[in-house]
Amino acid sequence: MNAEIFLPEARALAGSASAAFAWTVSLVVTKLHVNLESALGAHGAYFAYGSVCVAGAAVFVLLLPETRGKDPWEIAKGWGGGHGGGGGGGGGDKRSPRRKRSRRRSWKRGSAVAPY
Repeated sequence: MNAEIFLPEARALAGSASAAFAWTVSLVVTKLHVNLESALGAHGAYFAYGSVCVAGAAVFVLLLPETRGKDPWEIAKGWGGGHGGGGGGGGGDKRSPRRKRSRRRSWKRGSAVAPY
C-alpha cells in the first residue's frame, strides 16, 4: 500500500517511518500484553485486540479512497498535494505524467536501445 500512497520522492522516507511505527506498536503490544491479560483476563485481552482490528478495518473501508488506475500524482492531488508534494523532501522529478508518457511514445520500435 505504501507504493500506492506515497510519491516516488517520498517513498523511501515514508516507508521507513511506516516500518518504524509498526515495530514501535509491536513493542508496545508485547510489553502491555501481560498487564492487559491480568486486568481483563485472556478473553478480555483478545477481545480488546479484536476490537482494535475491527476499528482499523472500518477506518480503512470508510476513509481511504480508491486508488486503482490512478497515477501517484493524481492520488497526491486527492490528499491535497501536487506535483512534487505529498510530504517528500526535495523536489525530485517534477515532470507531469503526461510528459513522461509522450516521451515513451516517441521511442521507435526498431531501435536497439531502450529509452530507459
